[in-house]
Amino acid sequence: MSREVTVSTVSYNPAFHPGHPGLPGVAARVDRAEGYITRAALAGSDIVVFPEAVVQWGLPEPAAETAEALGGYSQQRVAALARHHRLWIVWPVFLRRDGVLTNSAILFDRAGDVAGIYDKMHPVINEIDGGIAPGTRPGVFDTDFGCIGLCICYDMNFFDTMHGLGQGGAEVVFFSSAYIAGLQLQSWAMREGYYLMSAILGEGGRLVDQTGYVLARAGQESLLTRRINLDRRCIHMDYNELKIDAILQKYGTRVRIEPYWDERRMTVSCEDPDLHIDAVFAEFELETQSDFFCRAEGVRRTALGLPPAAVDPREGETAR
Repeated sequence: MSREVTVSTVSYNPAFHPGHPGLPGVAARVDRAEGYITRAALAGSDIVVFPEAVVQWGLPEPAAETAEALGGYSQQRVAALARHHRLWIVWPVFLRRDGVLTNSAILFDRAGDVAGIYDKMHPVINEIDGGIAPGTRPGVFDTDFGCIGLCICYDMNFFDTMHGLGQGGAEVVFFSSAYIAGLQLQSWAMREGYYLMSAILGEGGRLVDQTGYVLARAGQESLLTRRINLDRRCIHMDYNELKIDAILQKYGTRVRIEPYWDERRMTVSCEDPDLHIDAVFAEFELETQSDFFCRAEGVRRTALGLPPAAVDPREGETAR
């Protein structure tokens, strides 16, 4: 089926607030965020995502002094906004719970309840030196519109986070960050086959599709809102392309197939509400990117007389 969802991210510097001299406090930061949330809701967004440490960014005090307790002031207000507008919100904060300090992203559901918390797996060195504990699991969460992934800033550089999100089933990954990440967004999106959308501390938020193409960029307008189809998969062309005609002969315009020849990829999406992409994959035995590369590596290792690989071959074993 065409599983359309409207997604929004906000890219701005929360340490600067027009009309507020000096550094804005927590209340002023939430006031500003409320404007973006309201605008996203009016645009029909299902989810709106904010940049890294939006509550504390730019404050002179260290994270250990500015961290919120779970259920703190900004979280209470954001939860009320999620409940009022009936949308999901990702709210990144320095968080202290059970005596542990983390750089986290809190996921609020449409009822304003905490649906999950992701702790940044790879804080930078000075964050760890300042007492921030690294998270240990990729942030994959189920919502009422699909499976999402969360990652924060420096995470973008590490395989265990970005590949773990794909392996965990994330269909769209939201990246809250202090830096733009540029080509890294495109590389990971194509490699793992998920949408990737960023919320940046400053300008530069963007939406990248599963082929690595940039669909939209945020400019002077901080709020980036787009509608995407989650019933869409990116796969390698090898072997799969031999089945294109059969798929189109049976389903015609109910399925859309788009080739990306330069990258030897193609996308398959369902445009009919009564047809699901998983059913099409099962019927025509289409092979996912991960399965294809694992099969190719298995053939290679058999030819070399080696045992099967214990990990995804793209992780980068020592060359032989």
